[in-house]
Amino acid sequence: VRRTIRVVVQDDKLLILPDNATGSANAIQGKVVPLEGDTVQSMDGFVKQIREHIDNWGIAGNGLYWRPVILLSVAPQGQRRASDLERLLKNSGLELRTDETASNAPPRKMQ
Repeated sequence: VRRTIRVVVQDDKLLILPDNATGSANAIQGKVVPLEGDTVQSMDGFVKQIREHIDNWGIAGNGLYWRPVILLSVAPQGQRRASDLERLLKNSGLELRTDETASNAPPRKMQ
């Protein structure tokens, strides 16, 4: 069963948003993973927080399992960290996607 985990990527931290987060106000309630030095140094903490997040979901159902999809919302200064995450989590069993809806707003009509 696929289920989304929303993560905000900034240059100095990752914010794992609660499942019911609908806006930036809820980001304060999420889990913060500080990023200091190379991204790889913070991966253990990030993976631990993701596993705890998944554990809070309970069981997926009889004979089913969770397939988490991490949806990255990348701040302008967080692009390098997002690229690092994609590289470091490749073939990990976690699917990564980038939330492009915020950056790809429809063009305004010229009058």
